[in-house]
Amino acid sequence: MIRQAKFNKILLHPQYWLYWCLLPFMKALSCIPLSIQMKLGRFLGRCIPYIDRSRAQVAHKNISSCFPKLDQKQVHALWQKNLEETGCAIFDTLNAWFWSDEKVAAHSEAYGLDHLKHIPKEQGILYFTIHSLPLEMGARIIGLTYSGYGVYRPHNHPFIDYVQLKGRLRGSFGMIPKRDTRSMIRKLREGAALWYTADQDSGRAESIFAPFLGVKEARTITATSNLARVGRAKLVPFFVERKPDHTYSLTLNSMIEHFPSSCITSDTHYVNELTGELVQRNIAQYLWMHKRFKTRPEHDPQDFYT
Repeated sequence: MIRQAKFNKILLHPQYWLYWCLLPFMKALSCIPLSIQMKLGRFLGRCIPYIDRSRAQVAHKNISSCFPKLDQKQVHALWQKNLEETGCAIFDTLNAWFWSDEKVAAHSEAYGLDHLKHIPKEQGILYFTIHSLPLEMGARIIGLTYSGYGVYRPHNHPFIDYVQLKGRLRGSFGMIPKRDTRSMIRKLREGAALWYTADQDSGRAESIFAPFLGVKEARTITATSNLARVGRAKLVPFFVERKPDHTYSLTLNSMIEHFPSSCITSDTHYVNELTGELVQRNIAQYLWMHKRFKTRPEHDPQDFYT
């Protein structure tokens, strides 16, 4: 459990001086008008195929596989839109990390928060969502009214991890490393809320293959069902997006009454169905560059992304 981003003296080493010089620039970028941010973001997004061609190809493959009914022209148009939205996500993240609570409130709207008023205070909550590109802002928006604990993967780079933690802790009570399941369960049993996602390929450990949109077999972690059952928590889906006027919108759904069930396989299939529904609310603003289908079943050993 991490409640404060602790400064490590190693960050004073000369190898990190450049990063310290860039930090004020990052804060300054979060201060420019949203319309200008998004113009810069779209430009950066269009540069992605020239900067990281392999990741751009991953996004194209994911989109074409998940939506097989789209023709090549439609896939290409959606792919290009997603690249632009990915560039804009740089600013979404900076805004979430550096904006004050007052500025977040002034540039966002939240719908469905009344659902939380009907949930007993002693009831643990899994705020379930997807890796939409403005995800960091989603935690800040909910945190203005109903805060909770975030689940995160520590970054390998010490400076980035330090800045990331400081930013994320602005909208939460604390951050829990993704492998610290005991702390997650303890907090849920105490009646706390936990932000959680289950839409990435984490390998073969504690996961099964389940359909995801147009892909029949996607390796999916079973932890959502396990956390809800052992932590005695209820699933509350939410979705965040950036609107055409560049402000942010968060929609919180009502609590899922029938989850978890007695069958972990059925629960995992349901998680993927729910994930797919959230993705389709704004397809272009989803993290398609992640290798969601890199782990393949034994009967299909071929690399999905070749």
